[in-house]
Amino acid sequence: MDLIKKSINTKVIEKCQISKETLKERFSCLFNNEKLSDIHLFVGKDKHYRIPAHKLVLAASSDVFEEIFFGSSATNSKEIEFPDVEPQAFLAFLEFIYSEEAKIDYETVMSVISVANKYNVPALKKYCVNFVKQNLDCDHAVLLLKQARFCDEPQLAAVCLDFIDKNATIILASDDFIEIDLDILITILERDTLQINESKLYQAVLRWTEAECKRKHLPSTPENQRFVLYRAFTLIRFPLMAIEEFGVGPVQSGLLTDREVRQLILYFTVNPKPSVEFSDVPRVGECVNEVPSVRWIPARNGQVPPNAVQGGYDQGRPLYVARAFHDDIAFIPGKLLPEYGLTYIAWRGSEHSKDEYEVLCGCNFSWVPASGGRVPEGALPGGHTEYGEPLFIGRVAFPDRCLTIGRIHRSRGLLYISFGGRETGFPDYEVLVVQ
Repeated sequence: MDLIKKSINTKVIEKCQISKETLKERFSCLFNNEKLSDIHLFVGKDKHYRIPAHKLVLAASSDVFEEIFFGSSATNSKEIEFPDVEPQAFLAFLEFIYSEEAKIDYETVMSVISVANKYNVPALKKYCVNFVKQNLDCDHAVLLLKQARFCDEPQLAAVCLDFIDKNATIILASDDFIEIDLDILITILERDTLQINESKLYQAVLRWTEAECKRKHLPSTPENQRFVLYRAFTLIRFPLMAIEEFGVGPVQSGLLTDREVRQLILYFTVNPKPSVEFSDVPRVGECVNEVPSVRWIPARNGQVPPNAVQGGYDQGRPLYVARAFHDDIAFIPGKLLPEYGLTYIAWRGSEHSKDEYEVLCGCNFSWVPASGGRVPEGALPGGHTEYGEPLFIGRVAFPDRCLTIGRIHRSRGLLYISFGGRETGFPDYEVLVVQ
């Protein structure tokens, strides 16, 4: 980027005062331009970059520059050196000061934030965070998270973590994930909002342990894998797995002790559930379907988002597939009746109405007959119990002139629907299957 040899057309600059309608447009014309400049900034270690600037514009945007130019020890020099600033980031900083916009990308955003902090321009920092929010992708989320943590930028780190939550299946399977340090791994595992099956999360953690053992020059044995995980191991929520997943994955990997395996098998097979050393608090996003076309859209008070999936009817009125939290723990599939402004779910013998819910949108699906708690391949998890058991979406023709949506509870062998204030179970039903 040539900051020195920028061509200047003075006729165009003169016309800016007439042709540009706003103050922002007129000041943008002065950016990196000799026109009316009264200071030159030399940027970089070798003073290679010489940038014309305007004291008033700089001082009006930054109290640091105000002190430099107009403070008690103001400089009289017409040239100021900035040897410790990355030139491209500094140019983006100046562009924002003059125009409230800046050319930034994944390579420069952290450097620009650093300059914004150095010269106390919080609006630019906010601009950078918004850039990341709008442009972040799976290829850069982990890298930016590491940089944000290293530079102590909690706002940016929070944006990255939120993106990782929503794209956990892809990101945790990437090579970037196995390069993170233990502190970041712990931060990710602590999150209740990861949208990934716990068994897949465990497989990603195993890949990380193998890479970490290699970095520490240790054989990749179960003992060393657990050693490098340290307390991160206790953050894996084994109780959220299906017993089949637990047997094929964690038990076979050998990281759990015999006592821990016995405790967890008891947890899976008996009621009431015994206490275990690992959290059984469901991750809010765990049962979100991983098919890209499927979306759960938050809504309230009868709102129906575009492309909502209609799954039934109530005496001619459409019912949509929805789900809602109950007691802030269980996440229950049910039916949205827009006319009443509520989603209805069945739980523990009763019908519960919810004015805040999520609606299933934008997927190709079919309804497949099943019974006895069974669900076919491709069945869409729509929520979970307070113990982490997945709940699937089903429907049944009940009562007359109604096709009612509810939850399939596999361990109980029934589809449960809400109707007339009560929860009613059915052994035969249809299951929503994503195509």
